Amino acid sequence: MVTLLGANILIAICAGLHENHLAAALWFSKNTGDGWASCPLTQNGTLRIVSAPAYPNRRPVARIVAQLQSMFDAAEHHFWKDDISIADASKFNRDGIVGHHQLPISICLPSLSRMAVACSPTTAVFP
Repeated sequence: MVTLLGANILIAICAGLHENHLAAALWFSKNTGDGWASCPLTQNGTLRIVSAPAYPNRRPVARIVAQLQSMFDAAEHHFWKDDISIADASKFNRDGIVGHHQLPISICLPSLSRMAVACSPTTAVFP
């Protein structure tokens, strides 16, 4: 099964000094053997957060892009396009989205439902 990684996992992997870097890297190595995916939301979220001036140990945009690109070049990586809008009532039950934690996954689900690949939107929690 292909696993859609959340920006939180990509951030922990990309930010070597992140408190969960080792745990994220270990989780990634154990759980993405069948493939893993990213989408514009997770890619841009990672870049935006890790390059932000307020982020501890921030990194230059070019360095983050290069690191992400090396990950995306792996044969196991799948890029899932995002071509929908949260404003499209035919694709979203907005009454069912009650909190901010549901937004990233709810935005991706209509696109994922068109794909002929199993997916597991993932948010790993580290102790």
